[in-house]
Amino acid sequence: MEFLIFRYLLLITLLISYPKSNQIEKNKLLPLKFTSGKMMIKTEPEGAKIDLNGIYQGQSPMLIKNLEIGAHNLTLYYPGYEKIDKIIILEDSTIFKIDEYLIAKTGNLRVLSEPIGAKVFIDNLFINYTPMDISELLVKKYYLRLELESYESVYDEIDIKENSRLTKSYTLESKLGAIRIYMRPEGIKLKINKKTFLESCPKIINLDLKEGRYELEFIKPGYLSLKRDISIKPNENQSMKILLKKTPIGIPKSIAYGLLNVSSKDKGVKLKIKGIRGEFDLPLDYYDLEEGDYKIILYAKGKQKEVHDIKIERQRTTIIKANLKPKKRILDFLFD
Repeated sequence: MEFLIFRYLLLITLLISYPKSNQIEKNKLLPLKFTSGKMMIKTEPEGAKIDLNGIYQGQSPMLIKNLEIGAHNLTLYYPGYEKIDKIIILEDSTIFKIDEYLIAKTGNLRVLSEPIGAKVFIDNLFINYTPMDISELLVKKYYLRLELESYESVYDEIDIKENSRLTKSYTLESKLGAIRIYMRPEGIKLKINKKTFLESCPKIINLDLKEGRYELEFIKPGYLSLKRDISIKPNENQSMKILLKKTPIGIPKSIAYGLLNVSSKDKGVKLKIKGIRGEFDLPLDYYDLEEGDYKIILYAKGKQKEVHDIKIERQRTTIIKANLKPKKRILDFLFD
């Protein structure tokens, strides 16, 4: 009886102790993990972002501690530069040093301007004068500015892409100068460089003109025309007073003009000047014509036409006295 009780107790003891013994064996099989590895990461340029095993760590330069011994996936990236991917194997607790030179992504830029010689600024830094080429410009957006004396500055944003060859061309606008003109009488015709600018001017006119020299001519029928040469400079304000004088009888309105006088004893005679619009009633007194050769035609009811080739000379008066002959009747032709 005592023997049976002993065997029963022994069996129970073995059953209770068996799982603990198995757990000890399992613990013996698990590998030990060491977290004493370190990496010192430096890059050129500094500030590259660091991913380790897919997890963002920070920016270079950086010391990363408490890393497991073994292999790690390292990624370095910086805007405008080639990304670096590599595997780092830590073998012990010594610091593993990493120095990487990032290769820049670049493009090329050419800047042209009309006129040439403009200063080129990129991100507020002076680079060169137009025309100019910049090679291996980092891939990103830049602010471009062009400056040239007496011209308006140009502002632009450019986007440099990898391996691109970007050409930017600009036409610079000249800065303006201002002139205020006071005129008497009202209604004067204004020409600038021989081209009509305004047919009838008010008493005061303001002009904004580009830098340069200009010839202004002021014309009004019955008044002596007037010319003025002016020089305009950027951002400069000027004023001018113009007072036209009435044309004296017998004096051409301009040095390049002469006068034409045409009269006739006959009544109702009219005159046409080839190249001049309209017709004129005689007498025609002191009519201004620019120097040159002209053809005039005189005609009247019941009279034969007269054609005259005339020459107008500077500051001289050409006088024509017409004497139109009566038109011939049919009987006149029969008895001639």
